[in-house]
Amino acid sequence: MRDKSPHPNLIERRHIVLQIMISAVFMAIGVNILSSVIIEGVARPISLRIILSMLLILVPALYLTKYYLGEVIIESFPMRLLVNMDSGRFGPPGYHPALSATMVGKIFRQEIQSKNKLIPKLDDPILRDLIEWILINYLPKISSTEISPGDGCILSYPIPSPEPCSFFNLYETFKDNIFVKAAKSAWDSDVFFDVVLPYNVRIVRKRQKESHTAESEIMIKGKWFTPLDFLSITSMVVRIGSGATLLLQLEGYTPQAVILGEDKIICAEKIVEGDEFKELEKWIEIECIVTVKYKMRGWLFFHPKFRKWCNWAENVCLHVKNYFDFNLYFEKKQKEILARR
Repeated sequence: MRDKSPHPNLIERRHIVLQIMISAVFMAIGVNILSSVIIEGVARPISLRIILSMLLILVPALYLTKYYLGEVIIESFPMRLLVNMDSGRFGPPGYHPALSATMVGKIFRQEIQSKNKLIPKLDDPILRDLIEWILINYLPKISSTEISPGDGCILSYPIPSPEPCSFFNLYETFKDNIFVKAAKSAWDSDVFFDVVLPYNVRIVRKRQKESHTAESEIMIKGKWFTPLDFLSITSMVVRIGSGATLLLQLEGYTPQAVILGEDKIICAEKIVEGDEFKELEKWIEIECIVTVKYKMRGWLFFHPKFRKWCNWAENVCLHVKNYFDFNLYFEKKQKEILARR
């Protein structure tokens, strides 16, 4: 999940060796005290010596498990959306987050126009609700089979759960989201907000009260004595601008310069101007950073399902990356363009 250097990190290895050696010394002292208590059978100081020896054994052991098994694993990648401000249509086509945004495209356009804005600001609540809506629509994908609408091929399988699953309804948690409200009104039911997840978790919504940019986070929090501490998916808007150059790149062109005064885009293959430029000018790009992270409860290393929960968290991270990472989508599009030439 993390970027790894091809060269060994000797400083980190030294740090690990020192910690293991120090912990081993304390544990050895604890074992020695405990064994001497058992052998000698001294009456009065037995309880105190036992407590001290157990502490000398448990504290280093818990520290090691927390340090090495309780690390927060983090990965981030871009999510780039295109939206036509005239029609409310989202793109690029075939990009999963854009498909979710398309469901509420008209509402998004109406909200922007009602505020007499050409484009939303970075901290606009409508952007926060939009990226939250995309995250909400993603959650059911974790435990479902995704089939391509075109050829019927299976794109992804449900991630094996570490334990029996249960239904969670997301409506109450996200009911003040403008797109959730609209969907509930249109569907006249909240059953469409049901998601299947492992039984011993709960869903937590997090929003930054004071932020200079739209941000939303959905956390899957493990209950007490569940090896998973938490797994969260965060989306944050980092830039809003013209979508013209990205559209041209997705069509196989190579933009080199944008001449605003002449309403012209110079590409290596052609010059875009006139009606074609005006059509491209209707599109804006919303660039986000999606971050997925998880943390295990290291002190539960003895739990019989620790490995299953760890595998589940790793698989969800990989699934999130395949779903949201725009770079993967862009690479695939470039290969398709090259294959057609």
